[in-house]
Amino acid sequence: MAVTDPLVGSVLDGRYRVEGPLAHGGMSTVYTGTDLRLERTVAIKVMAPALALDPAFVDRFTREARASARLSHINVVSVYDQGEDAGRVFLVMELVSGRTLRDLLHEQRRLAPDLAVSLLEPILAALSAAHRAGLVHRDVKPENVLLADDGVVKVADFGLARAVAQAAVTTATGMVLGTVAYVAPEQVSRGTTDPRTDVYSAGILLYEMLTGYAPYSGDNPISVAYRHVHDDVPPPSAIVPGLPDELDAITMRATRREPGARPADAGAFLAELYDVRTDLGLRRVPVPPRPTDPSAAEDPGDTGDDDTSDDTGRDDDTDRTTVLGATSPIGVDRPSPPAPTPTADMAPTVASAAARPAAAAVPPPPPTGPPPAARPAPRAGDEAPGDAMSADGADPDEPSTTDEQHRRRRRFLIGLLVILLIGALAAGAGWWFGSGRYTSVPKLTRLTISQAQNAARTSNVDLQIMPSRMHSESVPPGAVAWTHPSIGARVVRGTTVQARLSAGPERYTLPTSIVGGTKSAAVALLHTLPLATTYRPAYNETVPNDHVVSVTPTPGTAMRRDQQVVVVVSRGPKPFGVPKVTGMPADHALAVLHQANLKTTTTQKFSTSVDKGSVVSEQPSSGTVVRGDTVALVVSKGPDYVTVPKVTGLSVPDATQRLKEAGFAVEVKVYFGGALGLVAQQDPNADQLAVRGSTVQIVVV
Repeated sequence: MAVTDPLVGSVLDGRYRVEGPLAHGGMSTVYTGTDLRLERTVAIKVMAPALALDPAFVDRFTREARASARLSHINVVSVYDQGEDAGRVFLVMELVSGRTLRDLLHEQRRLAPDLAVSLLEPILAALSAAHRAGLVHRDVKPENVLLADDGVVKVADFGLARAVAQAAVTTATGMVLGTVAYVAPEQVSRGTTDPRTDVYSAGILLYEMLTGYAPYSGDNPISVAYRHVHDDVPPPSAIVPGLPDELDAITMRATRREPGARPADAGAFLAELYDVRTDLGLRRVPVPPRPTDPSAAEDPGDTGDDDTSDDTGRDDDTDRTTVLGATSPIGVDRPSPPAPTPTADMAPTVASAAARPAAAAVPPPPPTGPPPAARPAPRAGDEAPGDAMSADGADPDEPSTTDEQHRRRRRFLIGLLVILLIGALAAGAGWWFGSGRYTSVPKLTRLTISQAQNAARTSNVDLQIMPSRMHSESVPPGAVAWTHPSIGARVVRGTTVQARLSAGPERYTLPTSIVGGTKSAAVALLHTLPLATTYRPAYNETVPNDHVVSVTPTPGTAMRRDQQVVVVVSRGPKPFGVPKVTGMPADHALAVLHQANLKTTTTQKFSTSVDKGSVVSEQPSSGTVVRGDTVALVVSKGPDYVTVPKVTGLSVPDATQRLKEAGFAVEVKVYFGGALGLVAQQDPNADQLAVRGSTVQIVVV
């Protein structure tokens, strides 16, 4: 018993009629539908009820859908509208007739290098347009790359990936299970994303196209995510020997674990991929056509006797209705559900034909030529012409027989000419609608603007020169460096081909004012340049602390993007221990300090313990100093001799005062009770020299 989808036949937001399911998934269901206002066929993605009940998700989803709707690019699946109807959150998108990159990988397992590069270029062009608009896809994978039947490659689910990634969705929804093979290390370890996150996923995509396998597999998503964080993606040639080194190099560069080691965004990745294509001489390959469905009816172009189709467009044997094809007008035929049905999260807007269109019967051509000539009336007695036939069918009347043969031959020739004319017209129409209205994008790279315009006119395409230029290592400045669609792509005559001119090699000149300036000034200058700068401290005897000693390469050198620059910053002179010069003769001590590039100051003082002229002390006396520091020396003047004053005959107080004023200490000895109170004797004697501070002994009687 068939289960009826309650949405089928309903009209969302009073505008979008849901026709039938196209794909199902854990987070959404995709339906074919009709925009009743514009009368065009669309894809309608309806979010799962669990997501629609989360107000935070709905708010994020609305903002991201609006941002994605502003993104207009030939390689991006267009978002037409977004809305909510009775709690059902939905997205209205362009309906693409074709298949996904995953389908192509299932068919061919792995792709030839020229096909892989030809498919990756429009993918990167779409991501580059998003990055310029400030959008990051966050979920680049084969299921989100659509291969339209008209040969255009489109990337789907911009904005939706971000909204789902930020929603409170558990692993059970399948979100991680579906994308873990392409997740960037920083998404796993830090939960952060930027354009280099998409570059990583695109690099994984290139690896899978070249080898037929994603680089990492495991028993569960966590083990695969762990390998993204801790393992380097191996070169594709490890799986497919013989692949060019250039493809190995660009794949590994795009999948570096450290974001700073990857191309800055999809545009930079595309430029590097173009250089690889040029170096390897890879041709541009169109998207392979879908394989013929073995269950389809005979070729629609076969109108032989065994054709059983009538002029209603239905096949009498299979009773299949015509489905939307690559050239079907929008709003006329609606696609039937594809077989097999992909999941909604794998192919959100792809309509794969379930059956080939039945061949309409061609009615026979109308009678042509003049009416038969009137035969002469029979004479009396003659038999009627129909009765006068011989046994072998010949008319016995010879003249009448000859005329009839001529008439038959004339009718035959006229009918043959009409048939040939109709055949020629049909062939011409078939040629026009089949291949005649198509042309190939000519090789425009390395051509000047006038040369490219002439080549475009010759190939019946319009050329649009984009205002922004792109850097190229191989294309001279002013010549065409990039086209979209890519060279060799099959397009309808009159298609506009966008081209960007080369700005020449991407070079950045190292400022010459860095050396000798402060580190902060160097940081301010180099921060504006896309270079990989490293600052290394080093002791230097001549350059002041925190000033730039040197830069490698030499200032003024033209540098490539992300090229390594090393800036050596001075820490000042290297410190060393204070030389020990205490006790040395002063001239010797000064020589030692000057040899160590130290400055000195000298003072003198009397000393009874250090010989005159020798160093009594130094400051600092321990620790470390650097070149140019000052050491203060104290040099001995020797003992301080003073003349001993005469104090005999004086009273004890007077004698004591005089000796202390002269700088001596006083020792008093009393004899005979000191009845007189006078100094009778002193030692040292008066007028002798004694060291200042020494003791003078006086005898009192």
